[in-house]
Formats: sequence, structure tokens, C-alpha cells
Amino acid sequence: MSLSRPEPERTQAAAWKRAARWAVACLLIGWLVSQEALSFEPLTGLARRPEVVAALVGLLAGVTLVAALRWSLFVGPLVDMPRRYPTLLGMLWSSQFLGQALPSTLGTDALRALELSKRHDVALDASTHSVIVDRVTSLLGLVLLALAFGVPALLKARPESTVTVVGGVVVGSALVALGARFLVRRLGGSERWARLVSRPVIAKALVLSVLAHGLKAACMITIIVTTLPASALTPLELLAIASCGLLVEALPVAPSGLGTGHAAFEVLLSAYGVPLGAGAYTVYFIVKMVVRCFGALPFMARR
Repeated sequence: MSLSRPEPERTQAAAWKRAARWAVACLLIGWLVSQEALSFEPLTGLARRPEVVAALVGLLAGVTLVAALRWSLFVGPLVDMPRRYPTLLGMLWSSQFLGQALPSTLGTDALRALELSKRHDVALDASTHSVIVDRVTSLLGLVLLALAFGVPALLKARPESTVTVVGGVVVGSALVALGARFLVRRLGGSERWARLVSRPVIAKALVLSVLAHGLKAACMITIIVTTLPASALTPLELLAIASCGLLVEALPVAPSGLGTGHAAFEVLLSAYGVPLGAGAYTVYFIVKMVVRCFGALPFMARR
């Protein structure tokens, strides 16, 4: 007997999850508005600097290029695909374009798993596993970046937050350990998946993950230094703010980081005495949406 829930029940559950994520985003945005912390001043200032805008778009486009290369490491053992990298890049960018209407990155992952299975005769569970491993290694790369640069600098700036930060690290590490244990148990039963999760492949994927999130951090840092009065911040402090803020943005509790990213950068930059953090993230959010819209090109090309 199938353990899957009936289709109406799954649809209703998905609708409730979508509503909950939008509720979280609205509550956080409402809180920022009530605190008079949501400003469009950084956005209007950047509109007069097209060269900076072009650099921001290039950095976030580079994230997608690196992410497609990372995913190709896990798809390789599944199917002998001609022109694998450009094909996967088109799938990834198309799913990001379509995923803007979905409540989280999990919806985007589901779209590319379905696309890979449908177009290249890959079993759906296999394509789903490749996306799961890719997502987990991406999050691990972001966690590594935040632990290496974010936590020490944040503790130095806000010693009173030691308990909160250390608790968050412990909980986050436990979740990552549970996720890794699940992957080993779920995917380690076949020779093909043993190759997929082999140490050399995971090591390469983690390097690419850190590189991808480093490009995101570079984009956010560029926004901060060009639109906010942040001249007193050191490069390490900027990297700490960017990595910790992006880690909060990655939590699947709001659509595309809406609200969570705004609140995270407002709080983090305020800890260093820099105002308008939510406004800086608004710029990042808009640039991210613009880059995802580029996915309309490969999407239309395959239709």
C-alpha cells in the first residue's frame, strides 16, 4: 500500500506552507516598516551608477554558472549526456526563472529534478537525489563560509550574543550532521551512488559551493560599500556580515529570502553601527530577481 498522501491533501498542505512562508515575510517586512528601517535610499543611489549595477549582475550570474558546474558533478554518474554543462546550466537557470513564483528554493529544486528526469530518461528518484546532494553541499559551503568568517567577527562585535550564536552553531551543525547521515543511508546502497557521494566529488562540490557563496557575498559587500556609510568596516567584518546574512536568507521560511534577508542584514549591520541594512538587501533582492529572469531565455529556447 502506498504511503503517499492523496493528491488533494498534498495540494492543501503545499498551500498552507506557501501561506505560512508569505506570512513570515509579511510579518518581518511589517516589523521593519514599523521600525522605520525599510528604506529605498540605497536603491535610488545605486540607480545613478550603472557600472556598479552591471558588476552586481555579473557576480550573481557567476553564481549560477558555478552552481551548474557543481550540479554536473552529481549528474555525471547518472547519464551520459552530450554537452552536459550547458544543458544543465539551461535547466538550472530555467528553474530559477520559474521558481520565482514558488515559496522557496525547494520548489526550484523540484523543477530541475523533474526536468532532468523527463528530458534525459533519468529515473525520478535518481534525479531527485542528485538535486538533494547538490542542495546539501551548497548549504554546507555556506555554513563553512559563515563559520570561518562570520561567527568570530560577530562574537567580537557583539559579545553579549555569545550564547545565541554558539547555540545557533550547535543546532545548525546538528542539522547538517543529520542531513549527512540521511544521505549516507539513503544513497549509499548502490555502486552508482557510492561514486556520486565519493569523497573527491564531495570535496570538489564543497569548493565550488564556497566559491558560489563567495560571489554572493562579494555582491552584497559591493552593495554595502557603495550605498551605505560603511567605510569604518574592515574587509573581514564585511565578509562576516555578508556570510551570516546570506545564511539566514537561505532558511526556507520565506519566499526567496523576502523579509528574512531584510531583517538579517538590518540587525547585522546595526550591530556595527551602520544603518539601512534592509535597504541594502532590497538592492540585492532585486538584482537576484533580475538575474533569475535571464532564465527565460533557455526556458523559451526549449519550448
